[in-house]
Amino acid sequence: MDSDKYIDLYYDHYKETYRLSKEAQVRRNKEFIIVCILETISFLMIGNKDFVMELFNAVATKELETAISFDTAIL
Repeated sequence: MDSDKYIDLYYDHYKETYRLSKEAQVRRNKEFIIVCILETISFLMIGNKDFVMELFNAVATKELETAISFDTAIL
C-alpha cells in the first residue's frame, strides 16, 4: 500500500513538472517571436528610418484612432 502512495506521488509530480515545462516552452516561444520582430524593426531602421517611422505613425493612427507622432529618438 505504501508503494502505491509513492507511485501516485511520483506520477503527480511528473504531471505537474511536465505541465510547468510546457507552459515555460510556450512563453519562451512567444518571447522569441517578439525578439525576432524587434530585431527586424531595428534592421529596417538602419536602412530606412523614414519608412519605419511612417509605418509606426500609420499603425498608431489606425489602431489607437488618434494622431500620435513617433520620433526616431523614441524608438
